[in-house]
Amino acid sequence: MTNRYLIDTNVISELRKGGKMDAGVRKFFAKAEQENAAFFVSVITIGELRRGVEIIRHRGDYPQAEMLDAWLQTIIDNYAENILEFRYPDGGQNKKTFCPPYTANSGYPQRKRFHSNRCHAAEPVSKAG
Repeated sequence: MTNRYLIDTNVISELRKGGKMDAGVRKFFAKAEQENAAFFVSVITIGELRRGVEIIRHRGDYPQAEMLDAWLQTIIDNYAENILEFRYPDGGQNKKTFCPPYTANSGYPQRKRFHSNRCHAAEPVSKAG
């Protein structure tokens, strides 16, 4: 059975650093590639990366935002068949029961804190089948 890994936002961001990436991340990917492992990304990670791009754009750093936007599109293209979606356990009928956000401070962008004791499980669903 092939090993499968879900890559989170911090790790995928680290990949962007190339030769300056963290040694532990480099070692992990070298080992995983030797194993012929499959890599997956969550739609949540894609959303977090998109939010980062838009924060930079909002601050007025358009060249950086455009560069990161192109990089994000490359990530989406490269992982297209391995982007995992999440569904509400009840099919979305009662969205208030799924990790309700607590918003501290108003303003742009809002920072959301999630209370883990009130979160409910989600079902991972792969587009890949």
